[in-house]
Amino acid sequence: MRLEQFDKLQSLVNELIEQYRETKFTVNRLKKENQTLKKKLELCSDQGIDPKKITEIEHENEKLKRKQNVVSQQLKQLLEQLELSYSKQSGVDSLEKES
Repeated sequence: MRLEQFDKLQSLVNELIEQYRETKFTVNRLKKENQTLKKKLELCSDQGIDPKKITEIEHENEKLKRKQNVVSQQLKQLLEQLELSYSKQSGVDSLEKES
């Protein structure tokens, strides 16, 4: 086997290893999701709750979380503007006192 062929083979092996890791990660994530969904379904049937209602509530919760994040960012920006405005005003006040 030539060095060039060996390098290609090694590269292919590394790619396959990476694909395997990604696939294994995906499988594990899906298994966890499946377990969570099974628990939710079991809880729903035990409590007599409609699973569709839970899904609707979860979607609404996600919307509210996104909205909260937007509002939090706006609040941060407003606070930064307020601090900047205050620091500018403080600078003007101190200049007026010196005059």
